Amino acid sequence: MKNRVLIVIILIFIVISGNGQKQLNMNGISNEQDTGKVERYNYEATEGGTKRVMFKRDEWIIVIRSMPGGWQDEYAPARDFYNIQTDYYNNGVIKERGKYLGDVPFGLWEYFDESGKLVKTVDEDAKFGKVKPADIVAFMERQGIFNRETGESIFHKTPLPTDGNFYREVSVRLEIALIDEKEMVPENTGAKKMRKQLKMGRYEHEKKFIPVWSVSYRIGIEITTYYIDGNDINNFFMEKDTYNYTL
Repeated sequence: MKNRVLIVIILIFIVISGNGQKQLNMNGISNEQDTGKVERYNYEATEGGTKRVMFKRDEWIIVIRSMPGGWQDEYAPARDFYNIQTDYYNNGVIKERGKYLGDVPFGLWEYFDESGKLVKTVDEDAKFGKVKPADIVAFMERQGIFNRETGESIFHKTPLPTDGNFYREVSVRLEIALIDEKEMVPENTGAKKMRKQLKMGRYEHEKKFIPVWSVSYRIGIEITTYYIDGNDINNFFMEKDTYNYTL
């Protein structure tokens, strides 16, 4: 009888002790959120932050700039066509992170304090009308600027790899921007002309401001720019200009 009682006590002790341990996943990492872990700049890969490095991770191309003021760019494969930028404080702690299409931030952006604590998130998609970044990418493809499946573009004689190098090489030849509320004030003559050509409503009568997308590129001395209604991807016009420069 005493032996049975002793065995029961031992079993109870084992169960209690087991419940007090962290449950690990297949990689040996705790499933509990590690709130003390802070994302930091990769000093090891950059030899103490002194060198810019580039490497491939699956189909993504990763570029880490040197410190101080270092940041990391992650270029998505051609089918996705965007990049993720992570900025760091001079102490190496993450400062902010989010997605870009050209010069336009989109998606959920995260902002951190100098200790690495997440202090703010911003939904950059809230500023768009019905036309989203993915619509602009598809629009550029329909205009024959590039082909994500084949790796072809009007900027290169031979097809590019369709990994992260495609966005990295093509995006530097494009200016993709959002003409926002500050630039499209009613007093701006250029803004009035643009909105008239797009047949958009008057700014002062709108319940919500609808931005205009612009996509621009240069081939030789000729500059081509598309202006696209932020609410209707099929409502756009194109302008051509000549690039003038002096030595």
